[in-house]
Amino acid sequence: MKHMLIAQSGGPSAAINATVAGVVERCMTSGQVGRIYGARNGIKGVIDGNYIDLTEELASPERLELLCHTPAAALGSCRLKLNNADEEQLGQIVQALLEREIGYFVYIGGNDSMDTVHKLSDYIRKHNIQGLSVMGAPKTIDNDLPVTDHCPGFGSAAKYIAATFSEIVRDCEVYDIPAVTIVEVMGRNAGWLTAASALSRENGGTGPQLIYLCERAFDTERFLQDTVRDIVRCISDTSLLVNGRYPRLRTQLSDDVTFITSQELLDLYPDLPAKERENAFVREHPITFLTGIGHKLSNGQPHDGRAPDYDDWNLNGDLLYYSPLLDQAIELSSMGIRVDSESLDRQLTLAGCDARRALPFHRMLLDGELPLTIGGGIGQSRMCMLLLGKAHIGEVQSSIWDAATRSRCREAGITLL
Repeated sequence: MKHMLIAQSGGPSAAINATVAGVVERCMTSGQVGRIYGARNGIKGVIDGNYIDLTEELASPERLELLCHTPAAALGSCRLKLNNADEEQLGQIVQALLEREIGYFVYIGGNDSMDTVHKLSDYIRKHNIQGLSVMGAPKTIDNDLPVTDHCPGFGSAAKYIAATFSEIVRDCEVYDIPAVTIVEVMGRNAGWLTAASALSRENGGTGPQLIYLCERAFDTERFLQDTVRDIVRCISDTSLLVNGRYPRLRTQLSDDVTFITSQELLDLYPDLPAKERENAFVREHPITFLTGIGHKLSNGQPHDGRAPDYDDWNLNGDLLYYSPLLDQAIELSSMGIRVDSESLDRQLTLAGCDARRALPFHRMLLDGELPLTIGGGIGQSRMCMLLLGKAHIGEVQSSIWDAATRSRCREAGITLL
């Protein structure tokens, strides 16, 4: 009766020993396998003949159950990738298996391990070798093996990622200074583990706010829109808290934002000046992000002024909210993707500011020495006006006003601080 050989390879995971236990249990109940061996340290143990007899070691259900819950790789591992062109090496491995009367070889591991299984199987078929079957038991935390829906090892790693992100969020929340935290997650060339970070949002978790996978090229325009949507959601959540504390308020804000370019806005309202175009649009779309500010439009004028060495004119915008009290748009934020070498070069020429190229910051950016950034600000007083339903900025911030302004505010029932 042919014997079984089992080996493990690659990074250890919480599932790799359970796979060994499953193979051993099935062999014992099949009645078609003689002895069950394990090779120490993966394919290196196969080549060196470094075997352990698992038949007695795992004879009881209790031993198998203990193995299932044992961390790391009980048989040891390796990182040896076989050379596809080295038929002599493949032949040595096959011959070593046949000399031990191994009829079945199960190799547990990830991409490289499955590649080893593929090469050995091809060699066996090519040379018409009988009585030896080589099988791969997929195990990779990356979950990236072809035609495998859910790799053993991925679940425990995904759980770890989710728990780690939950802890990172809580660590960030203990400080009174807001932080932007970027976490890079491994996963070979697959985004499954990165996507698993979304599990940290379960049970009321708040992060991560933005998740980007390696399967899609990073899109700066989409990143800008995602950032805007996240800001709008935060403002909406804040308005919910404020209205809950002060029930008399009726200022709950939506989290639905509309994106429009300044040229599209001009096309809609060609006869209106820039600010009136904004007012007209936000009456129909109460939260709007107006993009593309700085370039000359089809009427020969920019929608509004923008420095050529600050925002990318194609990737910036104003976040506008409709104020029912004023019946007009309130600009809460001016923000955008900052210039890179290409956009700075283009915008300096368009603005007639080529002399700035010699300045230290501009020179470093044009030479590619500085990273791409995003930035902007929030008008805190304007935010308070929206959240508290106020018509004048003097109702939420202390300042000095002229007599005419104070008189008009008294007549309108507005109390200035």
